Amino acid sequence: MGSDLHAYIEFRHRADKPWATGQWADWSDVVLRWNRSDDLFSALSGMRKQAGFEELIPARGFPEDAARDSFVAMHYFIFEDEGYDPDRYRSYRYFLRSEVKPEWKLVKRGEMDFVWGPGVFHGHSHLTLEEIHGCLAHAGLELGKTDVFFQVVVATMEKLGEVYETRLVFWYD
Repeated sequence: MGSDLHAYIEFRHRADKPWATGQWADWSDVVLRWNRSDDLFSALSGMRKQAGFEELIPARGFPEDAARDSFVAMHYFIFEDEGYDPDRYRSYRYFLRSEVKPEWKLVKRGEMDFVWGPGVFHGHSHLTLEEIHGCLAHAGLELGKTDVFFQVVVATMEKLGEVYETRLVFWYD
């Protein structure tokens, strides 16, 4: 059984700045992906872990304070059954109102409804840069030996971290 990790980087002004609102924003409108790695996935959240390994930070769930207008939210967008135009929204993952199951958690943001964690998505979590480094060390993984795309994500977080607080929000399918 395969699992792919999907992620995006969020940032916000540090709390000591007078203009800090505490609101997270997403760094881009692209969902980041890198190659499958049971070792890396295990280190980040315990997903795909081998027997006997205990992750440093178990999966925390999708953050309640996620970026309001993040691209990832569109993965969980709820469309009304009436007036839905499949050609306009074909690039988004969505559910029609009639498909929403009673056990799914609905979140209202403005006039829109979103669903956290339905369908094939699971293992939602979020980590700061420091936590990522801690998880890698705990699992005995060297950043330089991980997937190059993951290394780019970490380098981006490090650069953004010079000015902002950053975190990686991720989930699996």
